[in-house]
Amino acid sequence: MRVGIIVSILLSSVFLFYTNCGKVGEYGIATIAGDAAAGEVVYTSVTPACVSCHGASGGGVFGQAGSIVGKAGKVMSTVRSGISTMPGYSTSDISDQELIDLAAYVATFTP
Repeated sequence: MRVGIIVSILLSSVFLFYTNCGKVGEYGIATIAGDAAAGEVVYTSVTPACVSCHGASGGGVFGQAGSIVGKAGKVMSTVRSGISTMPGYSTSDISDQELIDLAAYVATFTP
């Protein structure tokens, strides 16, 4: 439990560093230094796959999960800790780099 909290804090710090150093894009989302193409692989292949609940474009699937469009920053902490019916994913499920890549991919979703 304590390790999970520490990892969440570290990832949040990394995210804040990247977003504060990045440019704000068209939708007010700061650039995330990750590989969006690699993040797409994570989004569609992790078990259970993000896409199965959040949909192909992140808009959410009725009765499964809400939209994550415009919430790339929140993805970083929520993936590790989980929320509501969404499980948390450890670093053995999704590495720190894969999580950064996943956030970069989610940042490409447009409203």
